[in-house]
Amino acid sequence: MISVNKNRFLNVQVFLLFMLCFLLGLSEFIMVGVLPQIAHAINVPITAVGNLVSYFAIAYVILAPFGAALSSRFQRFPLLLTLLIFFLSGNMLAAISWNYWSLVVARLIGASVAGTLTAVALTFAPDLVDLANRTRFLAWVYSGFSIAAVLGVPIGSFITNQIGWRVTFWLINVLTILLICAVYVTIPRTSAVVTQNKTNIFTQFKIFTDLRILLACGIVVFGAAGTYSFYTYITPLLINYIHIPKTWSGLGLVVIGLAGLCGNIYSGKLAAQGSGIEPATKLWKVLLAQLLALIIFTLVMNNFIALSLVLLSLSLMMYLQNSPAQVLFVDVQASTGLGSTNLAAALQSIAWNGGIALGSGFASLIVAHIGMRWIGLSGVTFAILALLCVGALGRLKNHLVHA
Repeated sequence: MISVNKNRFLNVQVFLLFMLCFLLGLSEFIMVGVLPQIAHAINVPITAVGNLVSYFAIAYVILAPFGAALSSRFQRFPLLLTLLIFFLSGNMLAAISWNYWSLVVARLIGASVAGTLTAVALTFAPDLVDLANRTRFLAWVYSGFSIAAVLGVPIGSFITNQIGWRVTFWLINVLTILLICAVYVTIPRTSAVVTQNKTNIFTQFKIFTDLRILLACGIVVFGAAGTYSFYTYITPLLINYIHIPKTWSGLGLVVIGLAGLCGNIYSGKLAAQGSGIEPATKLWKVLLAQLLALIIFTLVMNNFIALSLVLLSLSLMMYLQNSPAQVLFVDVQASTGLGSTNLAAALQSIAWNGGIALGSGFASLIVAHIGMRWIGLSGVTFAILALLCVGALGRLKNHLVHA
């Protein structure tokens, strides 16, 4: 096994966990870039393929909390490898799926382990980096998701346009096999923190009785829902409203993804502005900007230049709440003594996928019954709800300070 160099932040092990999140993000977000192609290939409406985004997210939200809580009862290293094999099997089925429902099953298999994989990966932080680099570790590992949008989704879209959508899933499978081999020889078998193998699963779920946790979940859920009110249908938006040729839509996705990556990097700086609930209470400016951008989005749908600028600004804000929320979840859990380490590590991604399910679900309803030009309306509602959660968290912080 390759030794861990904690003095060097970007060591081999941190890079592999980044790659893990990259593949998880690629597997989840790939549908966004290839909705029209899959709909045509399996002969279903585009909204039906859009619903695959919602199905994945719903399964993630339902199963990830239990998986994360149960994972604390097992040794992390063999569990990580086992979950990776299940993840591989889901994408294998997607690559050979023969109809819509086999693709649904494939997506559900992937969703069933994705949340637990994220949680287990993040618990390796004390083994791989020192405390001073914790927020950098979180931001870097989570950037795997945004880089999947920057590079993976556009490349997947290009491959799909040139060869076929199944090849994209086979590429994910090859990369996953290589990752499993690399994880086996590099990730430490022992833990730098005390394990919680005896923690009762129901005791861990008491973390949800903490109002700070619930409000932070609300911020992430409604913030992500606002984002996915438009991002679920980003490819049709680029083609039909910004008028990018279909063969060049991948370039548009690269630009959108780069904006998201910049936001994800800045998210780490926001998270470094304190500990506990402090960084999350400062997100009101971000969410207010998102609200204004979503209002403008609905008004400029017929102006492709203005729409391009609004989409770019919304993409910059996509991931800004990630690291501040993750710091809150981890720090609040540590203060409770409930032993919910793995569950707390998974909460950000669970809440994010709850937002994906909510945002993409409402977007699909609007596209089916009103039309794509109105998908920003649901985003406005969700952005308002996210702002209310930040406001409530700020008031709670003031109450705790003066208590």
